[in-house]
Amino acid sequence: MKKLFYLLLPAWFAAATMPLMGQTCASGYCPGSITVEHVQGKVSPQTITITYPVVSNSASGSPVCWLYQNLGASTAPTAYNDATATAAGWYWQWGFAQGYYFATATGGLTYPLTENTTAATTSAGATWPATTDPCTLLLGTAGSNSWHVPSKTDWNYIYTAYSSTFAAGYYSALKLHMAGGMTMSGGVHQVNPGNPNGVYWSGTGANSNSGYDLGFNTNTVWATTDFTNSLYGFPIRCCRLP
Repeated sequence: MKKLFYLLLPAWFAAATMPLMGQTCASGYCPGSITVEHVQGKVSPQTITITYPVVSNSASGSPVCWLYQNLGASTAPTAYNDATATAAGWYWQWGFAQGYYFATATGGLTYPLTENTTAATTSAGATWPATTDPCTLLLGTAGSNSWHVPSKTDWNYIYTAYSSTFAAGYYSALKLHMAGGMTMSGGVHQVNPGNPNGVYWSGTGANSNSGYDLGFNTNTVWATTDFTNSLYGFPIRCCRLP
């Protein structure tokens, strides 16, 4: 299995608004895995080296490369309701580069210690900007194809293929699970991976301050017409064309 390694940049570079890691592979195929040396800063909320398994999925009719686990997750989930922080990965507010890390499944932020409180400015059909797209910034490009937050269209193909049961996404090649979400309640951040809901951001704007998402619970999978205020924090599952 070929691994693709990334250049480790000095910590000060984490504040840049350009890709933090340069991918060295060519386009035209999905690698078996990619190894990223994340540096805590303005995008990665944790200094950690993660090897991300990559799978090819053809729900759209053509192969698309997908991470097999969430961005920032050091392990793949072991069940659809896996409640571990290592499987949940990091959380992002829509349209922003900064990731949020919780060392425990519930409770306060580990890094950064406070969350952004200004909603993103977007519009219906707008795209998460490449300059703040965590997938592009942390995973880079392969030839002319950038890793990116899946669009509403990307998720719609997955929804169509796996919406028969809530567990279908987990048992699919993508291994989607209920990774929780970041909200604020009485000054305490609540993440709760493993709870009866799983929500993943799309990179497509819904209105002036919201983004579309893919969500599911123990009863159903929500269509990608669902959208949420950009200040909520959800996990991200990156994809790109081969």
